[in-house]
Amino acid sequence: MNSFGAGSVIVLAVVIGIYYQQYFRDETRIVRHAWLTLLTNDKYVPGLLALTRSLKRANTSYPLVAMITLDSASQESQQSILNEGCLLRPIEGLFPEYDKTNLAFELFIHSWTKLRAFQMIDICDKCVFMDADMIVLHNTDELLELEDNPNFAAAQRCICNPDNTPSRLPYVYNSLKTFSKTHPYLWDETRIKVIHYILAKPWNKADPGNADYDKINRLWQQAYTWRMETRA
Repeated sequence: MNSFGAGSVIVLAVVIGIYYQQYFRDETRIVRHAWLTLLTNDKYVPGLLALTRSLKRANTSYPLVAMITLDSASQESQQSILNEGCLLRPIEGLFPEYDKTNLAFELFIHSWTKLRAFQMIDICDKCVFMDADMIVLHNTDELLELEDNPNFAAAQRCICNPDNTPSRLPYVYNSLKTFSKTHPYLWDETRIKVIHYILAKPWNKADPGNADYDKINRLWQQAYTWRMETRA
């Protein structure tokens, strides 16, 4: 059931607005940096929770803002995200004008909505977008503290940079789980910063696509079950 009725949107907007004003616009804060992710349905809530817990486990100094489409998550899901200390930013979906059914995977219909990250200038001066099916293995705050201050940086070349000259980040910031099979010489968990669980999701244990990724999926499970009080 969708909890974003008119009254809920107003209340949520007020609460979020107050928090943004206190956190991001506090004159005592030197920087306004944030991690961003996107939630377009309840199915990815476990992934989002694992992401935020992995960021906290890695002792990040910056908050996670979850962009959430207005019809995407139940009230229970929203509350579980807020309970993790994340911020919710209601947004509208962004879709292509051409045939939306002509896609390799149905889930790619939401890919354009990720571009809303470029509109978050009212809450942060610099942000890093991470998919909700990622986890952080080691602290990655350096991405928000790059000395050359690029306008756009990506772990893989992307055509959405207007200048077509993004700063290229190494694969350790977006290590697809499939690299462990296709490029085993690159798979070093002491160096990998972020694992990206493309295709079969580790929280869908019955998915046959997970059969060959038990060890890597255990890393996700450890992130998902991590709690603040378990820190050494």
